[in-house]
Amino acid sequence: MNTLRKLKHIEQGEHSECGLACLAMVLQYYKIEGKLSELRDEYGVPKGGFTLLHLSKIARDYGLHSKGMKVPLFKNLKQASFPLIAFWNNKHFVVVAKIRRDKALILDPACGRLWLPLEECMQSFSGFILTFDLEKSKIQTKTHKSKEKNYIVDIIFNKKGIILTLLLVALLTQMIGALIPMSNQWLVDHLSTATQRNYYSFIGISIGICLVLFYLLQLLRGRLITHFQTYFDDAIMSRFIYNLINLPITFFMNRSTGDLIFRSNLNVYIRQILTQRLVTIITDCLFLFVYLFIMMQYSIQLTVITIMFACIIVIVSILNAKKVKEVTDSELIEQSKVQKIVTEMVEGIETIKSVYVGNQFYEKWKVHFNKQLELTQKKNMIMVFLGNIPVSLQFILPITLVWVGIYYININQLTVGELLGINTIALSFITPVVSLANSYTDLILLSSYFSKLEEVTNTTEIQSKSNLIQDTTIDSIALQGVEYKYSTFEDPIVKDINLKILKGQKIAIVGKSGSGKSTLLKLLCGLLKPTNGHLAINDKGSVCYSDSFYEKKVGVVNQHPYIFNMSVKDNIVLNDYQEPKDNARLEQAIIYSDILDIVQGLPLGLLTQVSEGGENFSGGQRQKISIARALYKNPELLIMDEPTSSLDNISEEKIMDYLIRNDQTLVVAAHRLNTIRTFDRIIVMNEGEIVEEGTHHELIKQKGYYYNIYSTEETKEFI
Repeated sequence: MNTLRKLKHIEQGEHSECGLACLAMVLQYYKIEGKLSELRDEYGVPKGGFTLLHLSKIARDYGLHSKGMKVPLFKNLKQASFPLIAFWNNKHFVVVAKIRRDKALILDPACGRLWLPLEECMQSFSGFILTFDLEKSKIQTKTHKSKEKNYIVDIIFNKKGIILTLLLVALLTQMIGALIPMSNQWLVDHLSTATQRNYYSFIGISIGICLVLFYLLQLLRGRLITHFQTYFDDAIMSRFIYNLINLPITFFMNRSTGDLIFRSNLNVYIRQILTQRLVTIITDCLFLFVYLFIMMQYSIQLTVITIMFACIIVIVSILNAKKVKEVTDSELIEQSKVQKIVTEMVEGIETIKSVYVGNQFYEKWKVHFNKQLELTQKKNMIMVFLGNIPVSLQFILPITLVWVGIYYININQLTVGELLGINTIALSFITPVVSLANSYTDLILLSSYFSKLEEVTNTTEIQSKSNLIQDTTIDSIALQGVEYKYSTFEDPIVKDINLKILKGQKIAIVGKSGSGKSTLLKLLCGLLKPTNGHLAINDKGSVCYSDSFYEKKVGVVNQHPYIFNMSVKDNIVLNDYQEPKDNARLEQAIIYSDILDIVQGLPLGLLTQVSEGGENFSGGQRQKISIARALYKNPELLIMDEPTSSLDNISEEKIMDYLIRNDQTLVVAAHRLNTIRTFDRIIVMNEGEIVEEGTHHELIKQKGYYYNIYSTEETKEFI
């Protein structure tokens, strides 16, 4: 089979899913429905990535027969069945699409479509492959989500009135343009008549009217396009950001901030291409036939010559577009990597300067930036080499038509005016051909841009809020037979969790690092959905709760709280959309979170501006602000993940004393065991399971796991 024609490159969405992206390419090649997003949703992504055995099992689920093999040398793959998945650099997977003489076509989910010398492949190849055999396969029809609607089409057709008006304006403009060559022909062929006084004045007035009409039409067109661009920008960016903010927390765990920012910026390029090209494409297509018909009325022979020029332009432009797209795919990947590194440098600048690794990060950035420049230069050289052929043909067409037309004038088959007219019409015909060719290149590039965005824009629709419980009192919350794991092929992070918390209870969760405490809290507050089992509120485990329910009823203090670039007050009252704010509640939150002295010491008090990420505050101050935020919200259920890890003992004691005395339900993952002795219940976790449960005194009497960690002074081991 022709792998060069059918095999489509699919970029990995995160660093651990290169194998899954490779398998998605293979499934697409064999016309088996299995998008990368669907594979990710169904199988998850292991922390350490996939193995060939994992990929083989997934392929089998889709009915595709596969076989793993150990191959010592890459050159031995020349007789293999393509495409195949190869283990690369002992840490990565790629698809080998073809081997030809001294080079191979590699589809790297991290770098794009690459032709690599066999010597380089020999160095990168790690000796293991996964091949596929369609004849031995039993393709099964798997249940997939319904095909996503093209949201761009929906956005465009929501403004049908503007589009139709733009088309009408464009048609009128083109009609005025078509009158010019016909008028030129008549003036040249009827020169004596045209110079008569009455005709001369009439022609001058007509030219003035055409000028005014053309200007007004262009003015209207500009205003409509500006209005449509504003609408389009708002629609496409609003959808992207809305979908992004509503994606599950797991989506962001292995993705770079810089990459997501880079993807959002691609919306600008999409808008520029679509708004500039959409109406032009439609009107150009319509008037191609109009101009063609007019030319044929003048001369069939000259029309054929013009069509030949147009065909060459179209063929060259298609070749140009395909080559440019291949390079653009790789260029976008490198641009994304550059954005990731810059974002990482800015976010980690304190650490970079503290350990003096600035030059290392600069060199890392420089490597990828140079690759980006090389690809940009390669793309531009392709466009210069092939892109100038249509321009050159467009340049030489008029003189070619004059040269051939002189012959037909000499044999009285054409007048001078008709030659002038067809020359102008031919240029009017060839201009939209070039425009359409350029539009084709742009539309091909759009597919590259859309592929970068579809993870966010084509995400599963948010569940209808009408089916969700918006408000209810939390009398109890329980995890019933709950298990959670990131991937089908991983052991559960938490397993066999059965836990019920009653209203007003104070619950502490303890255990060493990696025991599953934070995951358990995320399950309780709805950030994560159980892989097995379910969360039950008021003993109702079969219902779902809306975001507004969690927003009103549940307060969360994360292990690493984020303080936003706004005033201290706005950070505290973040969840309060009412004006004016409840000052009494605000004052109470400030006092009980022990930030009163901090606020009083600030130059503008509560109105003091916080820098991005709260960098102008210490870690302990940021924790206190996040606690104040949770207390101001006054939730029924307060979930706190090591909320006082950066606080001094005095502040910690004050805050915990208030939380214990307060009547709200409290669940805390604790890192200092002396703060939880008076809690109603202590949950002890180890390796994702609840191993002990009871009050402090009950657990001490048992002399088990809790007793051992409490009785030692080396409690840092369990932070």
